[in-house]
Formats: sequence, C-alpha cells, structure tokens
Amino acid sequence: MPASEGSFFPPRSLTKSDTVHIYDKDLCRILPLQYQKDVYKDGIQTGLYTPPPSTFESADINPDNKCYYRGEKCPPKGLQNISPCQYNAPVYLSFPHFYDADPELLVKFEGLKPEKKKHETYFMIQP
Repeated sequence: MPASEGSFFPPRSLTKSDTVHIYDKDLCRILPLQYQKDVYKDGIQTGLYTPPPSTFESADINPDNKCYYRGEKCPPKGLQNISPCQYNAPVYLSFPHFYDADPELLVKFEGLKPEKKKHETYFMIQP
C-alpha cells in the first residue's frame, strides 16, 4: 500500500512534484495530496498539500477511483460511498459544503456556499 496512516510519514526526501498518499480506514480510501506552496505554521516552514480536484470524480474521469465503485452506480462528482467501511450505514464522503462537487448537490440544501478559502481540504506537512 503506497500510503501512510497520515499522522506521520517515514523519513524520506519530498520534492514539490511528489504526490503524498495518506490512508484512512474510516474513509475507505487512499487520499492523494499534491504540493501547492510553502507556508509557515507557528514559525515552522511546511508544505501545503491538497487533494487534486479529481479526488471524488467517477472512474471514467479518474481511473484511480475504479476500486471505490465496485459494481455500483457512481455517485455525482464530489461524493464517495463509504458505506462498506461504516457497517453498511448509508454514508457518503465529500469535502465540506460540497466544495468542488457537482453543483446539483447544493440544490437540495440551504445555507451551503462552498468557498475555496473556507472549505478546501489541506494538510501542512513538515518535510
């Protein structure tokens, strides 16, 4: 499995072109993270990494997602069915406020206004 559990990474040199992979058993997936820029947190330089926009795309658009949709109809862009990892409860995963998801998902909800600055998922990784 080419991923870390996410709270720590084995010692290695990261380049800005590397994709970092984290695994979360509750999310039922490996989450790829791509370098965006250097940032400082409490005076410590870190790299800001975000999931690519294709993270919750259908397998037709992002073939890496093929294993997450076994024999089921793919949900709209921005959702992933994580029921198999949640004791078959009807649970779907998305970014906050359906950020970067199919706009149709917002039609049924009031008060959701996805904004990159507020709702983008990111990780600060110290090399």
